[in-house]
Amino acid sequence: MSTMLPEPLRPAGLPERLRDDRSYAIQWGTDDGQWHGSIVSSAMSSPDEVDAYVADVQALAATGVTVRAVEIRLTHTVLPAPTTAKPADVDHGPVAARTLRSGCRINLFDTDRLIYRVEYLHAGNYLRIRTVPPAGEHPGYFVFTKSPHDLVELISRGPAVDITGMPGVDAS
Repeated sequence: MSTMLPEPLRPAGLPERLRDDRSYAIQWGTDDGQWHGSIVSSAMSSPDEVDAYVADVQALAATGVTVRAVEIRLTHTVLPAPTTAKPADVDHGPVAARTLRSGCRINLFDTDRLIYRVEYLHAGNYLRIRTVPPAGEHPGYFVFTKSPHDLVELISRGPAVDITGMPGVDAS
């Protein structure tokens, strides 16, 4: 008597596909072959709507200007859980700034600093790293900015702390 194992739903090693999103960007070009602009519209959901929109804009465009639509596809997947150590698991040494969290102790400008919050600012693509200020100092003087890819010297990782350096719960 043999025991049959159930068939996998997807081939091993491939991510599970959740859904595909499509949006459209409208670009315009001139006779010199250069394309400009990229107006993304989520209101257009079908190729027919896009074709009608492009035709309307083209009819209003100046002579020598061409209008086109570019389809943007975004696939959402679930990746398998990693089985090896991640960069965030490093407990000391140079690490990418994007791995820093509340409770990390780092070396900035030859000074040991304890992080209580890390914020990602999408508009500038940088991290705002807030460190615990010495007693009596203004917290605004101990805010540093780094690119997510900058290397920072990590001294140690610990539990999340609040602005006073005491263990606490922090959203960062």
